[in-house]
Amino acid sequence: MNEPNERQDLPRFLVIFLPFAAAFFITVFVGGWILQAFPNSADEYDYLFQARTYFSGRFFNATHPSQTFFEFMHLIQYQGKWYSPYPIGWPLILTGAMLAKVPSWLVNPFLGSLSLLFVFLLGKRLYGEKIAIWAVFYLLSSPFFIFNSASYFSHTLCSLILLMLAYVLASCHSDSVLPSRRLGMAVGGFLIGCALLTRPYTAFWCIFPMIYFYLRKRKRLFFQDLIWLGLGLLPCSIAYGINNYHITGNLLQDVAGWSVPPHLQAPPYPGGYGIPEAAQLLIDYLGLLSRWTGMGGVVIYCFYLFLPPKPTSVCWVDAVMLCLIGGYLFVPFPAGNQYGPRYYYEAFPFMVLSVASNVFSPRSVERGTHTQTVLKSLFFFGMVMNLFYLSKSMLREHEVIIERRDLYDLVEKEKIRNAVIFLQNGTGVKRPMPVWDLLRNGTDFNGSILYAEDKGKRNEELVSYFPGRVFYRYVREDQNPKGRLEKL
Repeated sequence: MNEPNERQDLPRFLVIFLPFAAAFFITVFVGGWILQAFPNSADEYDYLFQARTYFSGRFFNATHPSQTFFEFMHLIQYQGKWYSPYPIGWPLILTGAMLAKVPSWLVNPFLGSLSLLFVFLLGKRLYGEKIAIWAVFYLLSSPFFIFNSASYFSHTLCSLILLMLAYVLASCHSDSVLPSRRLGMAVGGFLIGCALLTRPYTAFWCIFPMIYFYLRKRKRLFFQDLIWLGLGLLPCSIAYGINNYHITGNLLQDVAGWSVPPHLQAPPYPGGYGIPEAAQLLIDYLGLLSRWTGMGGVVIYCFYLFLPPKPTSVCWVDAVMLCLIGGYLFVPFPAGNQYGPRYYYEAFPFMVLSVASNVFSPRSVERGTHTQTVLKSLFFFGMVMNLFYLSKSMLREHEVIIERRDLYDLVEKEKIRNAVIFLQNGTGVKRPMPVWDLLRNGTDFNGSILYAEDKGKRNEELVSYFPGRVFYRYVREDQNPKGRLEKL
């Protein structure tokens, strides 16, 4: 008797399951083969450095007596301590993967695929299954989603946490989903803490519209909800304080503000950061957003921002991207190496949900048949453009990775061991990688190969410190992607 029902449910199961499976396999392919599991930026390496530090049972590492040869971008050497100033959330997840003996480069593909599941669950709860499925497929076609989910950046984790938080808050209106609203608020508080431990500035701007619209509808229980949110936040606050204490000696002294790296002390805008600079940064980011997410989705999102707002039960979804864009107008530095405007990544799933709800909602028929046809065409045009740009990005980013790995590939090819390599040049022509982004020596300088900045006559200091090692110099002409190793 049950067999016909099982057969009837099979297509629906496949429609829901296949995007998540496809997301995992596509991001694994991009991360493993296109990006070659390579930390393609200083930020990504710093996260791995921090995770390896925790994995070794430490909060910081000892500085080297000749530390000036080994200074790496964003890593801080202060009062004999060598540490990463980044928030602890993402490195702790990577540490967990190391303890479980899971390759670090597989973590984000899994988290990215899981985030699609919560996009579907959130979309289904707010708008219905049809809209949720279209949002999932649009995300799955996007190189912005795929490349960031294949990287070592912390954006994928933060985005997943925010989607989980949004689903919990939406579910608190239904006792059938969570045992009680108090439990929902406690879980929500814990997720807020996790987001703040991962990317605090981004999390603040994304969480603000969620909490504002939720608490606004529950004025009678406002203070009660705040108490339960605070209780859920407590474990993350304790973890934050413990990390601060072990590095700075003060529970409340934030690690990132304890000592500022020299390269961040000079302002990126010598003439000052004002309205013209913020406007230019906004234009640059929106241009990147259009290219990496399919122009159609961005156009539809902007179009619906000027229409009358939806009911407060769902209008906060529309506001998440807008709040994050506004928040980053106050950040006076570009994002550096990235796959699309990565500072906007956490709000991207919410933007796609907003777009899909406006295009495919029954209410949208009221806008007029012609207008709706144009907007649906833009939606599918965006998906096609996504696939086109994805293939183009794969070719380009693979070439960039090959160039940037030249130094490390040379060492492997020539089977060099027990050596110190002085770097006179960086790697890469299409997207150059500077010397201080290549000095990747782990946490304790015990590796078979050490990379050091070439300081001319001062190199003798390092030669004396490592008498048993062989010394080389990496040299590369400016417009030649291939360098060479010269034995000293």
